[in-house]
Amino acid sequence: MSANIIPGTGTPHMANCMKKNLFWLLLFLTPLVMTAQSLTNRIDSLRRASGTPMHDTVRVQLLDNLSGVYTSRNLDSAIWYAREGVRLAEKLNYAKGKLYTQNTLAFALAERDLPESMRLYISALAMALEEKDYNAVAGIYYGMGVLQFYLANYPQAIVLFKKSIRIALENRGKLTAGNTSAMLAFAYASMNQSDSACYYMAASEREWPEGITTAFHAYFKGQTEAGVDPNVGKYYFKEGIARFKNIQDLRGLSLAYHRLSELYLQQNQLDSCIYAARQGLQAAQEVRLLRTILHNSRLLVNAFKQLNQTDSAYKYQNIMVAARDSLFSQEKINQLQSTLLEEEQRTKKLEEEKLRLESRTKIYGLLALATFLLLLAGIFYRNTRQKQKANRQLQVLNEEITQQKEEIETQRDHLEQTLTELKATQQQLIQKEKLASLGELTAGIAHEIQNPLNFVNNLTEVSQELVEELKEEEDKPNPDPALRKELLTDLEESLQKVHHHGKRADSIVKGMLQHSRAGSGEKQPTDLNALADEYLRLAYSGLRAKDQDFTADLRLKLDPNLQPVDIAPQEIGRVLLNLYNNAFYAVQQRAKAGKSGEYQPQIEVTTQAANGKVELRVWDNGTGIPAEILNKIYQPFFTTKPTGQGTGLGLSLSYDIVTKGHGGEMLVASTEGEGTEFRITLGYVTETGAY
Repeated sequence: MSANIIPGTGTPHMANCMKKNLFWLLLFLTPLVMTAQSLTNRIDSLRRASGTPMHDTVRVQLLDNLSGVYTSRNLDSAIWYAREGVRLAEKLNYAKGKLYTQNTLAFALAERDLPESMRLYISALAMALEEKDYNAVAGIYYGMGVLQFYLANYPQAIVLFKKSIRIALENRGKLTAGNTSAMLAFAYASMNQSDSACYYMAASEREWPEGITTAFHAYFKGQTEAGVDPNVGKYYFKEGIARFKNIQDLRGLSLAYHRLSELYLQQNQLDSCIYAARQGLQAAQEVRLLRTILHNSRLLVNAFKQLNQTDSAYKYQNIMVAARDSLFSQEKINQLQSTLLEEEQRTKKLEEEKLRLESRTKIYGLLALATFLLLLAGIFYRNTRQKQKANRQLQVLNEEITQQKEEIETQRDHLEQTLTELKATQQQLIQKEKLASLGELTAGIAHEIQNPLNFVNNLTEVSQELVEELKEEEDKPNPDPALRKELLTDLEESLQKVHHHGKRADSIVKGMLQHSRAGSGEKQPTDLNALADEYLRLAYSGLRAKDQDFTADLRLKLDPNLQPVDIAPQEIGRVLLNLYNNAFYAVQQRAKAGKSGEYQPQIEVTTQAANGKVELRVWDNGTGIPAEILNKIYQPFFTTKPTGQGTGLGLSLSYDIVTKGHGGEMLVASTEGEGTEFRITLGYVTETGAY
């Protein structure tokens, strides 16, 4: 990170300024093993030193130190000092200084701007590899793993943490290995893998310097133990809170209160949950830590909702939504994906350049060997004619090699262009499939929405007639009270029906708008029974709009105890619409092929919850799928439908949505000539969100 500065003098320990573990030591342990007063004195000393004359490279190290110690207290100041350090290092062309100040800036921005933090880490990784500073490489992999952890991408975070530990231990970076092992334990605990979490927590304690017990150590210990015994976890979180308060580390305080509040919520101790979450939110707001503002406000929303205190829940929901939109907006996610894609392409390009260099080296080696052999032959025979002949042979060889090289490069360019065109075509076909599913849905909506609109129109006319009759009765000298009450009752019932069917039409239109969204959709708790029922009716109505003679026996066996499932409803809606359309197509084809009256098309939709998962089945008694092609149905562009009636992308996209987008399973069982059943399995997911 930066040199140790002797407070009050500004003199750097230059021999130790780039010690292998100093970056992570200052970043994690320096503010944690100090008292609040000693940390304040250190900040004052560093700020006084910044006003004294010193070499510019030392000033870079001083700015880096200031950013590191401000990270736990004032994130704005930490970011400002780190940016100043990067700017000065770039101006001085000070590579080491830029590497460590950029690392510090990336760590601070992880709480505010994930895409920019990832971009800085990737840039720093390239610098660290160029400088062959492998302890810095280990630290950068740790930071990138933390970003993946914040995004709840725990498997990728685990890969990066393990890579960091391996490199750190190979370069005697025990402190970095200890910190990373603690985060690795945290990642396994978040995946409910308690054994692995306990293993790496123990490994972390072995690697930490003997006698040092920091606030973050207690915090990590609490997270690991919470999965085994929540009461033990609460004990360690409270110990961490006390230590964070002692050193005035608001960042750590907001994290510890969040995890403690989460345990109270799990144990239904709502008052304690609200108190801890409010304390964590207050600390996070003082430092402007968007991530912990989001987590603590979400816990307050859940607690107040359970207490039916809607005003308080609404207040904190506004805070939660503002923090979530700032941290995880679609623009931020797109920027992060773009950064990762650019890095992947850059790495791929470097590998290709390496392969080309090795190829050229081999060719040049062969040419050098051929030249050497020809030279020996010329010296041996001392014959000019044979020399000329050898030169002609060498020239032919060079021409052939050049020609072959040109042909290879031409073929490579052609293949790259073809691959680019294929990728573009694939994206167009995927979009076409999505639009096709929207067209199928629109036909059903047009047919389905006609019924409520007809009811609204008819009931409006009836209501007008009732009003006229009521007016006539009121104009009579002796109005009949019983008739008047009866007319008012009929009018009220008519208006209630108008309202009901208007709401029905409104829900159909909203469903169509939700399905037509271009993005992948945000996951939210969804009534899967209602979603399955709605799309079945829309798909059936769409088919009936095209073929009015077609009828089918629709069976719904929906689990009445099914709880809301955390899914992207428009994406799962596309999956359901595709499965329903395929089922209707299969039974329709079998009906056309059979004798009239001998076959009754049937489609059955079943939902069932068991063992923490929810299962949805779509069964039909249609034509079935031949066994020889059953293993190909999820392949892109594979279809059994006639040309022009299917893109071959429906089941492929559906499979990706279920397995990759939602972490579920999608299985199929079919008997040719008898029918097909698709089974989708999804897991219940809590609303705690990404760490």
